[in-house]
Amino acid sequence: RRSMEEVPPVLLGRLWPGEKVIMGTFVSHWLREALLEYAEVVQFRCKQIDMIEADIDQGRVFNDLKRFQHAKHVLSLQFVTTNRILADMVHGTSGTSSGSVASELWMGFMLGIRELSHRDLLSLDLKNWAVATTVDKTEKMTKALASCHSLTYLNLGANALGARATSSLEGLAKVLGNCAQTLQHLDLSENQLGSEGARALASALGQCSSLEVLNLNSNQICADGVGCLSSLGHNTVLQGLFLASNNLCEAGTGMLRGVLQSSLTHLDLAGNAMGPEGAGKLSWVREQCAGLKILNLAHNQVGWKGAGMLAWTVGECHALERLNVRLNDMGAWGASGLCGGLRRCSSLLHLDLWGNSIGNEGVACVARLLPGLPRLSHLNLGDNKIFFSGAEMLAQVLDTCPSLVYLNLQCNMIGDVGVGHLAAALQKGEIRFLNLGWNIIGRGGALQLARAVAQCSKLEALILEGNAIDEEGASEILAEAEASLREACAEAGASARGRVLSLNAEVRVHAESD
Repeated sequence: RRSMEEVPPVLLGRLWPGEKVIMGTFVSHWLREALLEYAEVVQFRCKQIDMIEADIDQGRVFNDLKRFQHAKHVLSLQFVTTNRILADMVHGTSGTSSGSVASELWMGFMLGIRELSHRDLLSLDLKNWAVATTVDKTEKMTKALASCHSLTYLNLGANALGARATSSLEGLAKVLGNCAQTLQHLDLSENQLGSEGARALASALGQCSSLEVLNLNSNQICADGVGCLSSLGHNTVLQGLFLASNNLCEAGTGMLRGVLQSSLTHLDLAGNAMGPEGAGKLSWVREQCAGLKILNLAHNQVGWKGAGMLAWTVGECHALERLNVRLNDMGAWGASGLCGGLRRCSSLLHLDLWGNSIGNEGVACVARLLPGLPRLSHLNLGDNKIFFSGAEMLAQVLDTCPSLVYLNLQCNMIGDVGVGHLAAALQKGEIRFLNLGWNIIGRGGALQLARAVAQCSKLEALILEGNAIDEEGASEILAEAEASLREACAEAGASARGRVLSLNAEVRVHAESD
């Protein structure tokens, strides 16, 4: 503790229980030599370690990473780069001398893993360490993980594994085969895998019978890659599948039917340009994934036609809790069709419709839907070309939404008139967070909201950034809000701590009263 106060540590090593903490620049000889000139470079976390050497309790430190062999149980290792200089070194973007330091750092980490691998290592996080930038790094990782037969969590995201398909992916396939019976969570996102990478890993993934979460986001595996993942169809415990930003298009969306099982609860297909036809091919979801709880279809160009097709799909997902369909250009017609299907989703908690240009007509459909969603807590209607009449329709149903605490209307055009309707309705509903940024609201509308803040004890945050409120108006609004807040607290004999009124990026106040 004393060393933390006096000198920021180069390396932080944590051993649980909490009293067994080692920190400073002397944890390892090679780390001391390589990183002494960099402040706060690396966090090295070792969770759930039961050391048998009593001198650790007395503040003694390791001389070498090999000393981890004295640990009875090492369940989790996570290496987090916090220094930009080191990050450049690790990714090979700096000079040769820095590159040699980074190489020494990598070798040390791999050495530590090899010393631990024959024991109980369960969790390993090597995200963003450019594992595959050289053949040497890939080979060291493969050898280090060769005897890790108990891994349950492995994160190799953002490591360019697909850049060297022959060496990196073959080595990774061997690693997956070693822990096929225990691995539960695998993150291979942002690795440039492509369809060839998906094909190279397909067999190994099919052997991972305990895999519950697979993250393949941002790998451009395309439709061909999805076809190679049919081996996952034998997995009966897979709960989360993340395939966002993979350019699946219509064909790939249809091929997913042979991949998924009834155990799936979380499916992320955002950013795949599936279009309306692809949205129609998602009909298999209602047949095969009755227990689906989270569905992300953002940024897929489904349009109004695709939204209507999605209505049939989501309407049969009675366990659905979160639906994200932002940035799909569905318009008012699409909103109408989707809301028709969502009427059967009484368990829905989060609904994100940002950026769909649904307008006032679409908001009318949403307003009619809300009373039938008793559990809905978060509603995002930002950037939807909503005017004051749309805000009025929402205001009229707020008192029928007992669970709605988060309402985002950012980047619309409700103006002062629309604000007036919302301000009057705040006291009736349960809203705690209200975002009205960028809504052409003037000083008059903002003053109405400021007074409503005091009258509505449940409201905790009000965002008014990007509106037509000058500095003088902001001061007036803040004064009104603070005065009204103190008056309301005095009348109620209660405290209103933590209430936030945000007017713009420069003016932000935490109105508090004792």
